[in-house]
Amino acid sequence: MRWLALATVMLGSCAGARHGTADASPDAIADAPTDASPDVIADAPTDASPDVSHDAHGADDGGIDAASVETLGRISIVSDPASALATVRFYGAEGNYNPTRGERCRLELFESGRCFHRTCAAATPSANINAGVVRFTEGADVVEWTPDGDGEYSGDVGDWQPGDTIAVSAAGATAPPFATTITLPAPRDISPTLASPVDRSAGAVITFVPVTSDIRVQINSAASTEEIGCIREGASGTATLGAELLALLPAGAAFFDAFPVASSTVLDGTNRVDVLAGTRTSNASTSIVLE
Repeated sequence: MRWLALATVMLGSCAGARHGTADASPDAIADAPTDASPDVIADAPTDASPDVSHDAHGADDGGIDAASVETLGRISIVSDPASALATVRFYGAEGNYNPTRGERCRLELFESGRCFHRTCAAATPSANINAGVVRFTEGADVVEWTPDGDGEYSGDVGDWQPGDTIAVSAAGATAPPFATTITLPAPRDISPTLASPVDRSAGAVITFVPVTSDIRVQINSAASTEEIGCIREGASGTATLGAELLALLPAGAAFFDAFPVASSTVLDGTNRVDVLAGTRTSNASTSIVLE
């Protein structure tokens, strides 16, 4: 099982090191992108996977007050059997600009950050905020990702294994410093199912093989860059996405996925960093129809 941190650019080669591939989708814990969907894990708090000018819903719906979040960092570490992807992104008041796509992505947070809605649109280029060098430390294995002049991150991926605890930190720059740790969960095929077509006005119930960890559920629109995702507890074997969240996606074809995750959130005043670690036993997603 290969472990990786989800990234936005093709990583250079380096003998003996693991590397990410180009991020083919807008977000990730993410958030972990599926093979046919716009982007994630990566969703999340995380994305997971994986983005924003952080618009956020108020306390009346359990969300985060928009005024309470000035900078948002989203870092995804995801196991994918087919590829090595990695994402480190930071969002300021204007969101996060993806120079490869020529798009700026924005993120709405719900349920105190456990759910998100991401959308991207063509935009004028601008540099992103960044937290300086982001360091991943697991024992004696230290990996550092340095932002370029546009605030984009790239770097090698550590040889991490399930059960490893990784310290993730940054000294700060235009985004504040942070430090946290996260333990990579064991891989588990949870066989998630979602009946299709999905009536967006009625919400959706996902069933899966119960696990002791949380899971990340995500749905990506096939016709646009829009994506929703939530962290849900895994012990019950069921997870619900509410009608309010589903209504943010357009009707039509979409892709669905769910997988085990661990997450960690750093809150420092008006600044937030979400770190997500997930395991995907397949890089395939399930086609569904939203009505």
